[in-house]
Amino acid sequence: MLVIMLVYWVAAGREHYPSMNDTCTVAYVSDIGGSTLKPLFIGSCTVSAILLNISFVIDRWLRYKAQLCPSKTLFDKVVIVGTILFAVVGTVIWILLSIIDTTSNRLLYRVLLLLFVLGYLLTAGFICWEYRQLSKSDSSSKSDIHVHQLTKV
Repeated sequence: MLVIMLVYWVAAGREHYPSMNDTCTVAYVSDIGGSTLKPLFIGSCTVSAILLNISFVIDRWLRYKAQLCPSKTLFDKVVIVGTILFAVVGTVIWILLSIIDTTSNRLLYRVLLLLFVLGYLLTAGFICWEYRQLSKSDSSSKSDIHVHQLTKV
């Protein structure tokens, strides 16, 4: 989507959008998406955001079914819920960002952009925290198995 939008912008003559500074030579994707390609931009952002959230839910489901390293403690489950929660918040804001016009709503756009970045940073933080917890519990269970096997011999 991003490449298509930038190619379109170049093919259309490198239009200078009102939201761009005078010194800008390359348009932001949000400027291009907020003009002629708005339906494509909104649709692409929505599909991308929803698919990202589905991947988090599938990860959780596979852990629940023990197809991946399962969550063992309540803390592990809370971290996974935090991941999904902040991903949903980021998704809603991502879709709003694709709808809002940067020219007429510059302040609102910047506030939402900040919230979007924070939402996905928190999501990334929770994912890192989750994998750290899972690796700790996985390594401790492996060492328990190893000790148990040694005591059998």
